[in-house]
Amino acid sequence: MITMLNASTFEIDDPDGAVDDILGQIDGTGLKANSVGILSCNLEFLLNGTVQALCEKLPFDVVGSTTTISDICGEADEDQLSLLVMTSDSASFSAAASAPLGKCAEKDIADLYDKAAQGLPGKAGLGIFFGPFLFEVGADAQVCALDKASGGIPMFGMIALDYIFESRDPRAIYNGADYKDCMALLLISDDVEPRFFVESISPEKVLQQKAIVTSSEGNILKSVNDMPAIQYLETLGLAHEGTIESIPLVPLSVDTGDGARPIFRAIFAVTPDGHVICGGDMPEKAILGVGSIDAEEVQATTTKLATEIMESGKANGAILFSCIARNRALGLDPMHEIERLQSVFGDSIPYLFMYAGGEIYPDIVEGKALNKALNDSIIACVF
Repeated sequence: MITMLNASTFEIDDPDGAVDDILGQIDGTGLKANSVGILSCNLEFLLNGTVQALCEKLPFDVVGSTTTISDICGEADEDQLSLLVMTSDSASFSAAASAPLGKCAEKDIADLYDKAAQGLPGKAGLGIFFGPFLFEVGADAQVCALDKASGGIPMFGMIALDYIFESRDPRAIYNGADYKDCMALLLISDDVEPRFFVESISPEKVLQQKAIVTSSEGNILKSVNDMPAIQYLETLGLAHEGTIESIPLVPLSVDTGDGARPIFRAIFAVTPDGHVICGGDMPEKAILGVGSIDAEEVQATTTKLATEIMESGKANGAILFSCIARNRALGLDPMHEIERLQSVFGDSIPYLFMYAGGEIYPDIVEGKALNKALNDSIIACVF
């Protein structure tokens, strides 16, 4: 059994005070034989040395990421450091960081997995990872490499995020060090049975008219139904003269026919030749749908997910990641999604919530984990 402990601090301008604050909340809480920490914070906590100083004093490994807003057990703020501690007498934890990911990313991720796996007394049953935000080694490539290295165990995670008005300098975190181009990986032994939950866009928010991806290259959607991608969106009234209005509010639904639920892709930009740059791979022959997302939809799907968790049985704790595009859809009140979580969970379950630059979710189909890189989604891993 895994028990979850939590701590947080708002002392963003006082590194020593922040460290003392966190340690004061963790000390005396009864750590068990094996423990690990998951940390989220504003970039400033890295730049001023708080995270390094904190990790040097914690008696366990720590993985995590920068984020824009985190919420831990009802405490939420943009200028907050949150620490979730997983502790157990039965489950084992092992964490590691990769080499910088580049041309040899697949090998580097395989080496990372092997290094983390060696720290477990037996087989790994779950991976939780924080991947770097890299265009040259995107979320799909990172997931694919982990799938191959692990033999297909469930992978739950997120792509690092640092977002104010635009993406700045996202970092993954491992034991106080921070990385722009490395992955931090936590493996948990196979004697745990996590439950997974996901909500994206409600079916009624997706156009019934479907199409086929007829040409693509990685995350670049080139043509749909044999017409340029931007022209196809123009036929739906979603684009005009090569421009998509309200890009963050037009997610694309992609069904690859592998038995998993459709995944959603955010639109990043449109190229001069009419191609659409998306937040993940757009496989040819996939069935394409077009959805919409707004504040009401974000709040409704978050409430649904949190309610499903509460009704699913006993929960010792939860980790939740939500796409930054969902936060942008909230408009002038960026705390609305978090407030929905807080209203459903109350103080009945310890949890950590973070905004992500991409969500990694294991869709379980016929007992097999189909690990997917998502956008526009909120995901949860419940112990």
